[in-house]
Amino acid sequence: MVQSALAQDPFTGTVFVFRAKRADRMKILFWDGSGLVPLGTLLRNALPGSG
Repeated sequence: MVQSALAQDPFTGTVFVFRAKRADRMKILFWDGSGLVPLGTLLRNALPGSG
């Protein structure tokens, strides 16, 4: 997806951040030299009005 949609090379060390439609989740994808590393996080406490 990164190569075709964003015209970027995911193997250069660039960090890609993807947000869910509801903005309560975020996924981070980066190359660590040996493979692509996917990270995910729930942003419940970071959103205004979420408690």
